[in-house]
Amino acid sequence: MLVAVLSVTALLALLTGGAVLLSRGAVETASVGDETLRAQALLRSGVELAGHQLFVLRVDPATLNGQQLRLDTGTVTIFAASEAGRVDLNGADAVLLAAAYRASGLSTLSPTDFAERVVDRRGGGGGTSFRLVADLGEVPGVSSGDVAALAPFLTVYNPAGRIDPMFAPIALLQALPGVPEGIGPSLTDARGRGGLDRLFHLRAIFRGLESYLVLGEALRVFRVRVEAQGAAGGRVTRVEAVLIASVVSDRPFQITDWRALP
Repeated sequence: MLVAVLSVTALLALLTGGAVLLSRGAVETASVGDETLRAQALLRSGVELAGHQLFVLRVDPATLNGQQLRLDTGTVTIFAASEAGRVDLNGADAVLLAAAYRASGLSTLSPTDFAERVVDRRGGGGGTSFRLVADLGEVPGVSSGDVAALAPFLTVYNPAGRIDPMFAPIALLQALPGVPEGIGPSLTDARGRGGLDRLFHLRAIFRGLESYLVLGEALRVFRVRVEAQGAAGGRVTRVEAVLIASVVSDRPFQITDWRALP
């Protein structure tokens, strides 16, 4: 109980601090009418608030989707997803890469050919690793449209290579070899359980596929999208960032891969 109260208090303090900073930013920029700076302050505060909930309060990322917070200079809306449910372009084996291609619904290449070309690009045959999912466009036979279709299933922030069925899209899990059709209801039921009961049910669903899955403690890497709108309405600005657990910093998380969205 005490821990919960302290966590909520910390979040309220962060909200208050963010509001003060935003108010100060609004005053400083009002004289020059710099709406861009106010929007950036809102976006940054939204990402920080999401990070606090994910890494300090350790909430389920799904519970953040659509969360809306009103601050002095506007409103931010938060969406979050774990990268542990995506296939890593650098760390995953050919079976998972082929499953990602199959899940995307693409048919220009065979799933096996796609997996082989990714493996060749990242190391074999003098290839180089992927820095971004967008680097897939450099793989022969993969168009920009293909990259967009594959993006929901891929990442470069899950280096262990295996995927967590708690967070992976059902289409991706369904594309794994040996997984029967119609696992949706049983998977939803397993995800709603806790502790050893959840682990037992997940193992029953994916028996024989343990080498491709993480069953237990999840990777603490999250993709966060924040939408911001000023207090007076107007244009909505968006940003996407990846948050990872800090290794050497005293902060609970670090922000990387910050990208403005249209």
